[in-house]
Amino acid sequence: MRAGLFAAAAVATALTGCGGDDDKKTPTTGASPVDVAQAGTKARADAQNASLALEACFAENQDYTTCGTPEVLDRAGVELGKEPGQVEISDPKPTSYKLTAYVTGGKGFSIEKAEDGTMKRSCDAPPEAGCMNETW
Repeated sequence: MRAGLFAAAAVATALTGCGGDDDKKTPTTGASPVDVAQAGTKARADAQNASLALEACFAENQDYTTCGTPEVLDRAGVELGKEPGQVEISDPKPTSYKLTAYVTGGKGFSIEKAEDGTMKRSCDAPPEAGCMNETW
């Protein structure tokens, strides 16, 4: 019985230090891992929502060059820009586009639609944000 209580106390003591590391900073961003993870989750959702907004606009206009506007992205709840929490539409063409949803320091999650219709997802965001091997 005594050995069982001792073992339970040892486990409880070991677990006391678990969690609570939210105040540590990541080496890649200087932000807490939780903040970076949350920003990564938001950026991936923003990228997907922006892509859906561009596709809906294309269905109406048959041209992506008219779709990368704040009004189109606002309908999807996405803000146009190059700062963390925003999405940039770079070099839209009539049948292709590339967008990047930023997490931190110019790094983010991208979706690129090629002229042949294929889609590619890539990223250069920190691993803490959910970017693994430059893909997501």
